[in-house]
Amino acid sequence: MKTLVGFSSAIILTILLYGCSDGASEIVPESTLINTYGVISIRQNTLTSNFTRVLNASPGAFARFYSVAGMIPARDVSEEYLLALDSCVVLSGNSDSFALSASSIQKYGDIVGTFPIDAGERILLTSSAGAWLQLQNISTTRFIYTSEEDITPVIEPSFFTLDVPGATFPAFMNVTFSGLPSLTKYEPGVDEITKLDSSFVWSENGNDDTFVRIIASKNIGEDIYYLDCMAEDDGYFDIPPKTKNILGEDFKDYSFQIYRGRVETIIRENTILIVMSYIPSV
Repeated sequence: MKTLVGFSSAIILTILLYGCSDGASEIVPESTLINTYGVISIRQNTLTSNFTRVLNASPGAFARFYSVAGMIPARDVSEEYLLALDSCVVLSGNSDSFALSASSIQKYGDIVGTFPIDAGERILLTSSAGAWLQLQNISTTRFIYTSEEDITPVIEPSFFTLDVPGATFPAFMNVTFSGLPSLTKYEPGVDEITKLDSSFVWSENGNDDTFVRIIASKNIGEDIYYLDCMAEDDGYFDIPPKTKNILGEDFKDYSFQIYRGRVETIIRENTILIVMSYIPSV
């Protein structure tokens, strides 16, 4: 897979989230050093009012936890999961190179001296309606945590509580995060013909702790071109001219998905936990 643009680090097929909010999240001080970190990616429920699923939008979660040889800046880890607001990255490759799963969130874990560690047998997410998602460790050597179907469906959780029991990775229990409001009104619609000069318009969230992510793809010849943009949640976004020039005239009538998201961080002693949550549009 090749990166076609140098605006930012290549972020591959993972919904990576940015922002901050009251409660669990905090600004990562430049001087803070850590030797363990965890990343949890949460796709929130997208249910209509009559409890029917939005297409391809069932809830789920994925997590990895790592130990680092020596001490490294916590900010170096958190910035691996950020893309500058109002910017885009472009990737291209064949279908095999894009056959990736959520395990691509281990990007920082590829650095020499960083290795996966155990965070306990099960990780539990609880919503206002009760037990919501349970992540099970599916690899006793690589420590990969994934969830199955939600235990208790909810239309839109106003909050959720995270319980990481801990093992080699320390415990993080009863940590509460705010839920995300759905992104319900936006243009163009997913069934409309979309061109690079299309403007994306939506109902903004009204605060600065969320962002909107637009992910588009297009088959051109034997390659898939993948566009990943992160926008301020202010209701309007145009694809930057430099990105349009790189994609060219063939990148039109493309399919896209739009999400609202947030990232929150918790630092305890020598550990940082990054919780990335997003919710698809309805």
